[in-house]
Amino acid sequence: GSASAAGPNIVRSSTDSYRELGAQWQVQQLETFTQWVNYRLELSGFECIDTLVDGLSDGVALANLIECVSGKQPGKIKKKPKLQIQRVGNVLQCLEVLQKDGVRLENLGAPDIEGKNQTLIMGLVWSIIGHYQIANAEGDEASGKEGLLEWARERAAMHGVPVDNFHTSFQDGRALTAVVSSLTPELEFDAVTASNDPIAMLDTTMECVASEFGIPKLISPAGLTSDPRHHDKSVMTYLAMLHEKCGNMMEIEPAVASPSHTIAHGPGLKGAKATIPA
Repeated sequence: GSASAAGPNIVRSSTDSYRELGAQWQVQQLETFTQWVNYRLELSGFECIDTLVDGLSDGVALANLIECVSGKQPGKIKKKPKLQIQRVGNVLQCLEVLQKDGVRLENLGAPDIEGKNQTLIMGLVWSIIGHYQIANAEGDEASGKEGLLEWARERAAMHGVPVDNFHTSFQDGRALTAVVSSLTPELEFDAVTASNDPIAMLDTTMECVASEFGIPKLISPAGLTSDPRHHDKSVMTYLAMLHEKCGNMMEIEPAVASPSHTIAHGPGLKGAKATIPA
């Protein structure tokens, strides 16, 4: 009887761990999106939010965010809305601007945001990130993702690290370290990857990005290494922010110096200035 008694316990514990894993990635994604929103608000001198759901539900911070990313101000925003109708009205003005800009807003209404529907608010923020941070100059999100992946692939290839996607390719920490190491001499690829510890690599790399480029640590190292497929949005957002800061930096010919220690600034190779750190 002991084997059968153990059965249900095993099933139950594995179900619990799946449920916990699900909850973990959602919590981490919420954290990523909150940090991205605050990064944008702070860059433009607006007040940050404490939590994504409460922070965006009255439409005030949402209007500020839209102004930051689109340059457009939603009209008639009540700065201190006390009534539900005022909060819904604020959100409505925001959604109208987003709709005119071509942001995808399927199954989403102002009452959902004002009513603090976490899933739909996260969906809204991801749509905003996709349209304004990831999409290409023509506003095409799909080709923006392809271009971002191609950029990451080119940067990581400088250290011989293959990149095929935004999830499992980044799981062992080497790809992100390679990308960042190709952008700044402050991160030594060989030294950081010598540990073979993915969490330590990601921590060190993101600390370097925070100090060098002012980009917050959006990715959870433990989450990415244990459950990469649920962290592709965090990886994409993070890479898009890096690309925004450094996208036009090019490597000069390796004949001049070791490529991992050389950064070229300027419009292509013609007329570029090479910086070789001492």
